[in-house]
Amino acid sequence: MNAVRIIEALTPTIAIIAIAVLETVALSRGIDGVLFSGVTMIIGALGGYQVKKVRDRLAKGGR
Repeated sequence: MNAVRIIEALTPTIAIIAIAVLETVALSRGIDGVLFSGVTMIIGALGGYQVKKVRDRLAKGGR
């Protein structure tokens, strides 16, 4: 069961890192503008989702 919790915790983090790397490559190649805004929104959404999930779990008394 602990492996499942580790995977749940790492999945958004890995997704954020992957999106950030893709965005860095895009910006280094001159792709800019709307793409940057979209990626920023995705990173924020993933981070916010994870924070909400952890907060709800702690509110229920879980770890």
